[in-house]
Amino acid sequence: MNKLLLLVDLGRLKAYRWEQGEQFEKPRLRFLEEWNTNVQNHLREEVTDQAGQYRKGSVAGGPSDLSDGEEHNLDLERRKRALRGIARHMDELIQKHDPQGC
Repeated sequence: MNKLLLLVDLGRLKAYRWEQGEQFEKPRLRFLEEWNTNVQNHLREEVTDQAGQYRKGSVAGGPSDLSDGEEHNLDLERRKRALRGIARHMDELIQKHDPQGC
């Protein structure tokens, strides 16, 4: 009996094959692959502008008219993209190693 074992968190996916049969004395795990998302990267590695670099309005004004550098749910968007990537990679692994189902 062979099964696919996936260990997943937001930043990493590890895939193992659970192998058990008469040819083995004991059940064993065989490492298949590891896949990482970019969630563990620091935000400064992905975002290039600095807070206050761009003006809010089209009329030049005082220093209060500069952008306040809000993240605008950037952390939530990064998490959502990481989850989509992990789900897509999990689907590929299941199709590749265990096409009968999970």
